[in-house]
Amino acid sequence: MSREHDSDQQAGQHDAAAPAGPTADPAHGLRADLYAQIMQMSPADATALAEMMDLYPSFVGKILMVAAPHMGNAAVQRAIGIVKQMKSVTGAAGTMSQDEIRAGTSEPADARPVKSHEMTSFLHDESDGALTTAPEAAPRPAAAEPTWVAGARAYNTAHGALVDEFNELTNDVCRLDGQGEIDPQAVARWQANHGLAADGKIGRHTVAKARETKAKASQVAAAAPQADARPPV
Repeated sequence: MSREHDSDQQAGQHDAAAPAGPTADPAHGLRADLYAQIMQMSPADATALAEMMDLYPSFVGKILMVAAPHMGNAAVQRAIGIVKQMKSVTGAAGTMSQDEIRAGTSEPADARPVKSHEMTSFLHDESDGALTTAPEAAPRPAAAEPTWVAGARAYNTAHGALVDEFNELTNDVCRLDGQGEIDPQAVARWQANHGLAADGKIGRHTVAKARETKAKASQVAAAAPQADARPPV
């Protein structure tokens, strides 16, 4: 095995830990464990973000400040919509009150990628009376993806055969919308769930783990009929 292949899982670890932007505090004061969870989320994880918002209402403002540049405004707005649905089901006893939401979003309206008045609009209840919001400013450019993603994408492009085998072994679980290009952030989550370094790069170690996982699944499927078979009468 070549030096390049031996290090394919280690090469991206330093990039994966690099800050996503030049801000002095990318976590915005959010608890380290919650910040780490958000950094593992992708735009498809709006439900997980909503659950975090519901579980930690006092941190909503900081959660959204971290999630918006990492996951994108659309994902954050979907999460807010899910929380709104949770509130409609749980009623006044829901874990996120209007006062908690407003307290977490009390900064000026343009201070965040997802504006405070947008969050208030999503979480407005009829019982609050008429809703008034500030005029909406011009849309901002889409938030940049984490810095390590570009390196992982370039690596995967240069190792197309390994990527193709990984997609076949995993039934395209890490491809965008199940049919687009491979998503390094989805790959990183898959790697973390299977005990590998979560760098988003599909090297030989990642493919070997995918082969092992599929082989185990096949063995379980093959053994199932024997377990269910009835003894002869």
